[in-house]
Amino acid sequence: MKRLLILSLLLATACSPSAKAPAVSSEEALTEIRLQKHMAVRERMEQIERLYRVGLPILAANAPLCGRKVWPHHGMMLESLVSVPEPYKDAMKIYYGLQNQLSVAYVLEGSPAHGKLERGDAIVKANGHTIRSGEKGLRDFYEAIWEDGRDVTLPVVLTVKRGRKGTRQDITLYPTPACASFLSFENNDEVNAYADGANITFTSGMMRYAAQDAELAGIFAHELAHNARLHNEYVRVNEFLGRMLALVVESGTGMDFSDVLADLGMKAFSQGFEAEADYVGMYMLARAGYDMDKAIEIERRFAATYPELIHLAGSTHPSSALRFLAMKKTVAEIRAKQAAGQGLFPEEKTGAEIWVDLEKAQ
Repeated sequence: MKRLLILSLLLATACSPSAKAPAVSSEEALTEIRLQKHMAVRERMEQIERLYRVGLPILAANAPLCGRKVWPHHGMMLESLVSVPEPYKDAMKIYYGLQNQLSVAYVLEGSPAHGKLERGDAIVKANGHTIRSGEKGLRDFYEAIWEDGRDVTLPVVLTVKRGRKGTRQDITLYPTPACASFLSFENNDEVNAYADGANITFTSGMMRYAAQDAELAGIFAHELAHNARLHNEYVRVNEFLGRMLALVVESGTGMDFSDVLADLGMKAFSQGFEAEADYVGMYMLARAGYDMDKAIEIERRFAATYPELIHLAGSTHPSSALRFLAMKKTVAEIRAKQAAGQGLFPEEKTGAEIWVDLEKAQ
C-alpha cells in the first residue's frame, strides 16, 4: 500500500511536456512505416546494383589474371527472398516481387544476359537441372552451369518464369570467362571492404565513402587481386606452419606457443600481400578501362579521414604514403605498356628477388 501511495505521489509531481504536439494515428504511422521500408529497400538495391555495375566488368576483363579461378560470366545478379536480411524481406516482396525462388535482380548492360533476361525472372531450371527454392537455389544454379575444368564459354540454357502469369520460356546465354568471385553487400556503416578467397564484400559505409565509381572500382580491383593471388589461402598455410613450429618448440620446452606463433604466421608478409594486391589491382583496374588517377586519390582521402595511417612503418597494411606513391608508379608503368602496345600483365619477381624478400622478413 505504501509503495502504491509513493508511486501516485511521484506521478502527480513528476515533470511532463507542456507543448501541445500534434497527435499521430496508428494508421498514419503504419503508412509512414511502409514508405520508410520502401526507401530503405530502394537504397539497399541501388547500392547493390552499383556494386554489380562497377564490379562485374572488372571480373570479366581480368579472367587472364585469375588463373584457374575462372567461371562463366552472364552479367546478372541473382537473389531470393531467403538471402535478404529480415528487416527488408516484406518490402522486397511487396515492391520488387521477390520470392523464395531464385530470381534475376539486376542485369548488366552489354552483358550476355542483357536483352534476354529481365528483372523478376524466376530461374526454375538451368541446363535441365531443377533449381530449388530457398537457400539451396544459388548452389543448384552454379552446380548446374559450372564445375572445375568445364569450358566456361559453353552455352547455358535457363528455364524462367516471367511476369504475373508465370509464363515459362527457355533462354540460351553465351557466357564469357570471368574471375570467380561472388559479390556481397553488408549493411554496415563501417568503411570496409574485404575478400575471403571466394567472395568480395563491401559494406554500405564503404559504398558511400567511395562516392566515385573509379574509387569503388579501385577498391574492388584490390580485393579481387587478393582472391586471384590466393592470399587468403597463403595466410592459412602460414598459420598452419606457425602451429607446426609451436609443436616443435613445445616438445623441447614444454611451453605452449601455438596461439602466438599461429598469429605470427597469419601476419607474416601481410604488408607484402597488401602491396601485391595494390599492384595487381591497378592492372586489373586498367584492363577494365577505369580512370586510374581518380582511383588512387581515395588513398589520400583515407589518410585525411584516418590520420593515424599517416606514418612510415605501416601495420598490417603499408602506410598510406607508401601505398599512394607505389600505386602512382604502377600507373606510370601501365601507361608505358599501353603506349608501347604491350599486354597489361603485372611484372613477376625472379626467384632471387623472392629469396631477398624472405631474408628481409627474418
